[in-house]
Amino acid sequence: MERDGVMYHIQLSRGDVGRYVLLPGDPGRCSFIAEHFDDAEKIAQNREYTTYTGYLLGEGVFVTCRA
Repeated sequence: MERDGVMYHIQLSRGDVGRYVLLPGDPGRCSFIAEHFDDAEKIAQNREYTTYTGYLLGEGVFVTCRA
């Protein structure tokens, strides 16, 4: 379900995330993985979903976890 282009459950819009998205099974790994990104930033948190963005080797990457 989208309202104004924002997906309600993750609070992100199309185009907010890039080509590579990591989906670890353990929610405790989300911030641990993001620590290894260059310019890591938490871009969304809603309910049990948390998403970080950053760069690895110059490529935009994202990690999303569900607690």
